Amino acid sequence: MGRPALGAELPDAQGDISRALHWVAPALRRQDTHLRPAIPVEKRVAITLWKLATPDSYRSMGNQFRVGRSTIGAAVQQVIHTINDVLLQRVIRPHDLDATITGFATLGFPNCGRAVDRTHILIQAPEH
Repeated sequence: MGRPALGAELPDAQGDISRALHWVAPALRRQDTHLRPAIPVEKRVAITLWKLATPDSYRSMGNQFRVGRSTIGAAVQQVIHTINDVLLQRVIRPHDLDATITGFATLGFPNCGRAVDRTHILIQAPEH
């Protein structure tokens, strides 16, 4: 039996990344100068995702991506600020929590209101 393809458990991961890049690219795009070409947006986002996903140092990431340590730090900050400014506006937030709770209850999911706004954590106490 063969192993599943990389990313098979994430059905549209490539599409999600492409859409996110489409939204943040205008804010992250830089012009080439006569001294050096600009680092592509895709590479800067890859640097940021790598930094967020691994405990690598700027030095090892610089060697891996062939850029300087200070460039790594600047790219990570710029991409994160852009994600906060651009992509967080696209997050769906319920405006009327009571209507959201009622809507989920009619769909057969009672008590989902706090799960929607990510604050409900049910913990079963152990019996003593």
